[in-house]
Amino acid sequence: MGFVMRILVVILLVAVLTGAVSWLSLPYITATILARAIHAYAWDLEKFSLQRPVDLNLHLDEIRILDQAGAVTVEASDIVLKPARASLNKLAIDIDYLIITVAESDQVSPIDLQDFLNAYIAFLPLALDQGRIRKLELCLPSLPCIITKLTWWHDDNGLQIRAESGEYPLNFDLYVFLTDRLLNIEFFQSGEKSVAVELQTTWPDMDNVLLTGAILSTDDTLLKSALPALPGELSTDLQVLSVVFNLKLPLDTIQQAADLTDFISGEINIEALGNFRWDADEFSLQSNQSITTRLKLMPDELLIWLAPNTRINAMIPDIGQGEVINQEEIVCSYRVSMNATKCSSNNLMITAFYTPDYTTEPITATVLISDFTLELSEHKLMSANASIELVIKEAHKSRLTAKAHMALSNNEIHLVSSNLDVEGLIIDRFELVHSLDSNKGELQSSFAGNISALSRWFESPISGDFVVDQEVKWHGAFASEWQQWPVTITSRLKGSNLAGELDGYMFRGGELNLTLTGWSQLITPEPVLMSWKEIDVGFPMRHTELSFNLSLDPFSQVFHVQGISAETEVLGGKVSSDSYAYSSDSGNGYLTLTLDNLDLLQVLSLEQEDFYAEGKLTGRVPVIIEKNKILIENGVIEAIAPGGVIQYKPSDSVTNLVESNAQMAMVLDTLKNFRYDTLSSKVDFRADGILHLSTSLTGSNPDFEGGRRINFNLNVEEDIAALLKSLRLRDDITKRIDEKYAR
Repeated sequence: MGFVMRILVVILLVAVLTGAVSWLSLPYITATILARAIHAYAWDLEKFSLQRPVDLNLHLDEIRILDQAGAVTVEASDIVLKPARASLNKLAIDIDYLIITVAESDQVSPIDLQDFLNAYIAFLPLALDQGRIRKLELCLPSLPCIITKLTWWHDDNGLQIRAESGEYPLNFDLYVFLTDRLLNIEFFQSGEKSVAVELQTTWPDMDNVLLTGAILSTDDTLLKSALPALPGELSTDLQVLSVVFNLKLPLDTIQQAADLTDFISGEINIEALGNFRWDADEFSLQSNQSITTRLKLMPDELLIWLAPNTRINAMIPDIGQGEVINQEEIVCSYRVSMNATKCSSNNLMITAFYTPDYTTEPITATVLISDFTLELSEHKLMSANASIELVIKEAHKSRLTAKAHMALSNNEIHLVSSNLDVEGLIIDRFELVHSLDSNKGELQSSFAGNISALSRWFESPISGDFVVDQEVKWHGAFASEWQQWPVTITSRLKGSNLAGELDGYMFRGGELNLTLTGWSQLITPEPVLMSWKEIDVGFPMRHTELSFNLSLDPFSQVFHVQGISAETEVLGGKVSSDSYAYSSDSGNGYLTLTLDNLDLLQVLSLEQEDFYAEGKLTGRVPVIIEKNKILIENGVIEAIAPGGVIQYKPSDSVTNLVESNAQMAMVLDTLKNFRYDTLSSKVDFRADGILHLSTSLTGSNPDFEGGRRINFNLNVEEDIAALLKSLRLRDDITKRIDEKYAR
């Protein structure tokens, strides 16, 4: 600004001094006076060519001057000074080509605006009545040269100046009213997009300058030039940019051009309407709504108010999209001397949408931020505080609600939730810490209480006491791809007095000790321990204890089980396995059961017939799981030597059924008091749910045919699912087995 003003003074001085001596017809006197006048303003006249006046006109072939600092060069050619048409007492100047070049320079020349304005106001009446520069070229550092046509003239109100340039004519009108110290500028650009500027400058005294006016623009250039350099790509389609300002500039504080922004004060109101999109590597922001901002400038401080209800759409790759709305105004202040920024807001709402792969229903997260403050210091240290309310919904059903407080200090983010509700499950502790220096973070959460709050997550009710401690650690910068962060999760689960129902089977007295670590595949660093005091599958399984390793993908909900040991007390004996596995993704697995000392009486009682038996059973049953279907091939169950007794008392219906079958009648008579010494059964279970037993039984009945030896080969088929269901419907099954076993 200082360079341009000084250039204007030089142009006017050249014109006036040239006119004063043009009638002397002495070129060397004119050159001498002109050189001295220019040198007095810290300029050197490097080249000057003057012709004698012809027909009252003075013609200068060429003039080249530069300031003594060497930063500004002015070159003009074909300069004609002649009387104005209106009067011989007024002069007009015509310049064919004027080039002004401003070079890079570290030197700063002091500016005395008071002296400049005094000289400027005193000099205006002496200015040429009218003039024209056919081609004016202004070249500034690091910018393309501006080429324009400049015309000026006096009227009754003062001095008017007009500039025209560009593919679409750029009109710039300046009116100087000498009587009341008023400078009025109008600027208009025509074409597809336009800019209109109205600026009124007054200096009621020589201590202050008042600036009022407005800018109306539909050109993106003005907006982009005011924005700082941003990472990524910024595209705008500005419809309207309205800037209204009322500023004050104290002249006695200005020593150089940079001081203008340091000491100017007043208010600026900005309203932008149009589309903008900002695409960076980590996110994309877009808006097509009006944005209203108010700025207040003070010495050493800038205050910014962003009007409420400004909506900005956001997109984060691989996460989802959302919207940011400031329900109340956002206020920011910038301290120039400290290079520090402070912002505050209340009721800033962020809504995010994400549709996971496993469903078509979007997950919606709404964050309401209140009492928010943010501070940035000169050393790029940042601090912030905010109260946060979070609601996560899936298919319009609330999944999670939370209230938390967030703080940022010493480049460390600290988030503590005071009320975290996960579908009725209240998390006792939720604390997150992330260091912006080391890019390392940690999350700790815990829950202790009755697991009945989780019953809604299961098809059947479950109860008991549960303790969950979870620790998550990660290493990654926020600007990087979070999916690639090294993450470690450690979850510890302890359950006691657990009870529940699964597919009609009852579980009671459960204990669980489980630890999972890793990411994103969770594994057990130590075996899972699970026990149940009783499991009712139609007959009781007591003191069931399992030990196994587990791997789990929480996103796909796929898990793998690798058994270590399993043991249960059932039917008077024990069933165990040290070889079992299952994968939920394929539905395949295996289980090898070892039967030890099962009581024959309790096994036969499952048939709900009137049996009495003595003897123990052992066996080995291999189980194959294919696509969640259970198969058994070549299982073997045998009686332990020396055998035992089977006594069967058939019901009247069974007796009547076999009366006409002599062979079956003989079998029933034999089994009334059969003393067996061998019992062997082959077990097969097919995908149709039918259990096949091929049983070989050898022994005698002392009350039948003198106790001769008899070999039985029996083939039995049983619908296991129907049998177990019928057993579960009989509430007295456990009591009945115990009573018979006590005989």
